[in-house]
Amino acid sequence: MYWHEVITMSCAHDHYNGPVLGVIINTDQNCKDNALPVQLNSRFDQTCNLCATCKEIVLPSYSEKQFSKIDPRLTILAPFTVSPDVSSKKLKQLCYKWKKTLYSAYPETMHKDIVNVLSPTTPQ
Repeated sequence: MYWHEVITMSCAHDHYNGPVLGVIINTDQNCKDNALPVQLNSRFDQTCNLCATCKEIVLPSYSEKQFSKIDPRLTILAPFTVSPDVSSKKLKQLCYKWKKTLYSAYPETMHKDIVNVLSPTTPQ
């Protein structure tokens, strides 16, 4: 199944027919370089009157501040932007900060999921 088919099905399910930006998130440049090419041109789906565009991003090329500026919920991606050389103490501080931001941005029903995402990041 292609990305635009998944987006189209999701929008049809939710009865949404506005503009859509699909994003493919690569955890590093090597992943993006080795992935199959993606059609990034706008497509118009006649069945749902949907105009979808796809964008690929490489996480380490973004900063936590950029994600936060776009939408605080994107702070969930912040662990993927941290240098592998960051100290354990600094990483722990960042995790607490991200958790606080994310708890404010997401409903309480999702807090366990947030901890699950951040847990592998936290040094043991």
